[in-house]
Amino acid sequence: MYYQLRRGSKQKKSPIRISFKKYSKIWRLISASFMKTINFAISFPIVVLLLVIIPITLVFKWIVSLAHRIACLGVLGNVMTNDEIRWLGCSWRHSTVFAIFILDNEMELQFLQQLVVNKVLPQCPRLTEKPVVLTNLFGNSHCWMSDHNSFDINQHVFKSRETTMEKHELQRYIGQLVSGGLPIDKPPWELHLLSQCDEAMPGKRDAVVVFLAHRCLADWISLAKLLCTCLSDTKPYYHTSENPTKMRYWTSVARTVMTGPAEILWKMITPINDDNIVTSDPLTLNYNISWSCFQGALSKVNRINQVTKTPNSYVVLSAIAGSLHVMMKVGLQQLDDMNIVYPVQTGNTDHSAPVLIRLPIGIEGAIPRLWFTKKAMQNMYRSDQALLPAIVSLLMPLHSSGTRTLLSGLTDNLACLQFSWVSGPRSRIIIKGSPLKTVYSILPSQQTIGVSVSVFTYTDDIFISVSADSAIGEGFGETLLLNIKRQIDQMYELLRYRRIPKDLKNSFLISNNFKDLSSIDIEGLIGKMKDIQLQLQMAKELGVYNDDGIRHVNQLRGEYSVLLRELRKRKHKNKRNIVQKMLGCSNPFSSKLSCEKEQTKTVQATRKLQEATNIFVAQTAQDYRPKIHICRSTVYAKDNFLGLPKLPREQLLTQI
Repeated sequence: MYYQLRRGSKQKKSPIRISFKKYSKIWRLISASFMKTINFAISFPIVVLLLVIIPITLVFKWIVSLAHRIACLGVLGNVMTNDEIRWLGCSWRHSTVFAIFILDNEMELQFLQQLVVNKVLPQCPRLTEKPVVLTNLFGNSHCWMSDHNSFDINQHVFKSRETTMEKHELQRYIGQLVSGGLPIDKPPWELHLLSQCDEAMPGKRDAVVVFLAHRCLADWISLAKLLCTCLSDTKPYYHTSENPTKMRYWTSVARTVMTGPAEILWKMITPINDDNIVTSDPLTLNYNISWSCFQGALSKVNRINQVTKTPNSYVVLSAIAGSLHVMMKVGLQQLDDMNIVYPVQTGNTDHSAPVLIRLPIGIEGAIPRLWFTKKAMQNMYRSDQALLPAIVSLLMPLHSSGTRTLLSGLTDNLACLQFSWVSGPRSRIIIKGSPLKTVYSILPSQQTIGVSVSVFTYTDDIFISVSADSAIGEGFGETLLLNIKRQIDQMYELLRYRRIPKDLKNSFLISNNFKDLSSIDIEGLIGKMKDIQLQLQMAKELGVYNDDGIRHVNQLRGEYSVLLRELRKRKHKNKRNIVQKMLGCSNPFSSKLSCEKEQTKTVQATRKLQEATNIFVAQTAQDYRPKIHICRSTVYAKDNFLGLPKLPREQLLTQI
């Protein structure tokens, strides 16, 4: 397997060159302006020509396709957008998205069918329509045709197997579904109900709901959130991300339109190294599925995010780069960067555009690799790469197959790995009284890409699934998942004790009552810390999702961190007083009895302080950190970072 991942037998020479031009901001600004001017000079005539040809051609094709649909179907149907046409044709088989839901208890098939009919279908009527492609002399005509009369819920929601399956059997079954795809003669979505043995409790069976949907319906992010929202008994809350402003978005669109044609021509002329993952055998298009749940890993990723100000998706992507670096560096002294496909949402639409990114797998060290990954992603968002595929897809009505080939030539044919990220619900989902334990999302890659890594976040856990072609190796997915977990743990251990930059900015949130703590004794500090702990626990149980609640929780966390620092200062101060008093007892003019009394008082105060601090450490090792996440972990054998004595080796509830 490792030899199949090598990128070439010959070692490329990379001489070290140092030039002031590479690091000069003025030189980079001049070079960027010069290249943009050349791109604009080349693109402007092409854009003017397309603005003249495209409207006339679109009107003519619309009239022809309208008459053709009425003559063949008898109805007009709903027009398909360019993003929906993108996944038809030769891309149909490899454009099915999956969402695997594992519930704590079994579920009846009739209940699931009624739930879909009553909640899911009214929210998304497109699920009752099927895509239709009509061929005429002037090209293909695409539309959505309603299937209300012949729509049968039993053909979409059914129980595929009656027997209980193990984990490896379920993964093999999902791999067969990924390789097969969906039929085109009905609405392209299905819901399979299965049963799986519970690994934690032998003899107990869990319900497994496998949701298959084609990407022409909507983006996989919208489909997964739609199913979670409609099937849940309570209202779920999701991790929200800020979208760019309309002014910035339309400015980027205008810049991409004016400079995009020249960049496309340059990419078509200039070859790009695509020998990142090379196998001696061609891809078989039969996929092996592997997945793993990283319990409590989201809190670690959040800690890395707070210290380095790096989004969570970049952190996991950097961990994937480190995992591939470990797996591919077998007999090679230096590795080159890897081309990957990263789907990016354009604007406020429900569709995403695949973008080509260079993943820095040749960088040594977890933290430097994280910075290079962050820089690569920032450069991608600042450039026109995210909007370039969306602009190219505007040519779909002219010639769909040619535009599809052009898009594949710009992204899919040059990459060997696909990465996708979905931020799931922050709260626990309950379906028919049973909690949803596990959620896995699978976004299969196109036929020229051998590996696909899909990440789904749910509550405090990270669920990662790997879809790898069988030609790469059967154990590739399991090895990749194991190395990803090690990379996340390594970055967390390196950054867990680093100062959070926001701590200085959040100092104004602390009230004036906590500015001067010298008049408060140790018992008062302990009482205040207990009150703050109770308030934080109540806020966590009730859920904090609005801005005022989040601001109040951040204020409580800041106050708790101030009290904890003051408690540590008192502890070290009492230790110094003990040493000073012991040294002061050698004075012959001082009374021995008074010295012993003072020592006893100081030792008792220190013991109370140490016992109180031990209580807090047993409850929460790092409560001063901004995120509150409870997970099960093993206490360290060595002394903790507060300098306290060792705790017993047993499973404790600690907060990371």
